[in-house]
Amino acid sequence: MLAKLSCIVEILSVGNELLLGNTVNTNASWIAAQVTSVGGSVMRITMVGDNLGDISRAANESLSRRPDVLITTGGIGPTFDDMTLKGVARALGLRIKLNKKAAVMIQEHYERRFHRRLIKLSRPRLKMAQIPAGSTPIPNCPGRAANCRKSADFLPTRRSLGSKSDFR
Repeated sequence: MLAKLSCIVEILSVGNELLLGNTVNTNASWIAAQVTSVGGSVMRITMVGDNLGDISRAANESLSRRPDVLITTGGIGPTFDDMTLKGVARALGLRIKLNKKAAVMIQEHYERRFHRRLIKLSRPRLKMAQIPAGSTPIPNCPGRAANCRKSADFLPTRRSLGSKSDFR
């Protein structure tokens, strides 16, 4: 059984598809249910498009309210237009950097998926190993992109996560 949390959480969902009305933000509702099921309180869910400035501003606005945890969800995969982590990094005043541990996690994912065949980590695949400098990559068993965590003096945990299946 999971320990009960007592924390304030905000969720920042990123993606043009969410704002067009064609895609329902099931990630945010699923995350909120998971957070509340262990005693956390989701105080706000914000949606922005794939725009670096909007992501950075929304992350800063959230952080100004000082939640215990800010969970971001966006493409984070090898898509050309995903800027989720870059926007969060900008809000934190950090650079995006290739993380070797995250690259190994992604390589291992492809080896499992393709039955130990050597799969080259192309530039789009390596994009998934680029996380804010100083962040800690977190294994993402069902997905490819590395999740990551970044702590700060006033914010114990910040996570950037991928699709809903990546959370399970």
